[in-house]
Amino acid sequence: NGGVVDLVTKNEGELTIATGVITVTASRHTVDTEADAATDDLDTINGFVDGKYLLISIEDDARDVVLKHNTGNLFLSGAADRTLNVTTDIALFQYDAGTSKWIEITNPGAGSVTIGLLTTEVFTTSGTFNIPADATEVQIESWGAGGNGGSSTLINYSGGGGGGGGYVFEKVTGLTPLGTVSVTVGTSAGATSSFGAFCSATGGQNGDSGDSGGLGGNAGVGVGGELNFDGSDGGSGGIKTVDSEAAAGGTGGSAPRGGGGGRGGRYAIISRGANGGFSGGGGGGDVAASGGDFANGLVVIRYAN
Repeated sequence: NGGVVDLVTKNEGELTIATGVITVTASRHTVDTEADAATDDLDTINGFVDGKYLLISIEDDARDVVLKHNTGNLFLSGAADRTLNVTTDIALFQYDAGTSKWIEITNPGAGSVTIGLLTTEVFTTSGTFNIPADATEVQIESWGAGGNGGSSTLINYSGGGGGGGGYVFEKVTGLTPLGTVSVTVGTSAGATSSFGAFCSATGGQNGDSGDSGGLGGNAGVGVGGELNFDGSDGGSGGIKTVDSEAAAGGTGGSAPRGGGGGRGGRYAIISRGANGGFSGGGGGGDVAASGGDFANGLVVIRYAN
């Protein structure tokens, strides 16, 4: 299950804050205050694309940079502002296009990790997390499973799309080194994924089946995290309105920072509802056939080396 996040650790240049904003061009930068002020706020980071990592530190010990939580597009792991006041302080973010946020995935403090390296364990099935000997806190991301797409037996109507799984991000502290935590991964339609009793992400529900136009399944939700996002509901199945066309199945719901929903099927082109995308996407509804399958949930655990 273990792995290492591969980041560029070479400093690609200094960026100066301008009215609370910087624009990044690489995955590693130092940041300085506007006009060399003693302190300056950073609330927005422009540049880069979905899923990319960014590591920043300050340019000079004499000038503080205050990272502003949820003022612009920064979401800090402690759910509060944080000040970088020595050059060994770092902040590591991952960009999420779905929420338009840079989400901090570690807050190690000065000198406590090797810059640019986190250990990552990925659970695709339920199991046990063995807490390392030197770890007392971890970052958790979890997605619930999606729901199955609904079906119908008549071409005049179609099934609803399955709901997308929920998402949760949580910083868990106070763990006991060499202890264990139970990890549950949703691997059936609508199942919940969780990290012990600390946080969970519920699954999306199945889309309705039937011969009168099925409703889409409700989305899953995040529970107990610093960041809790709902998935998107599945789309409702269509009803035939034109003699030359069959009803289209409802589109599956998507999971935040996870998989997209499957497209709805169409009888006229013999196209089954598509499966949901990993992780947590809902299956598309179908016409006169079974709907698309759900996608499994996922739990990702990160901690400093």
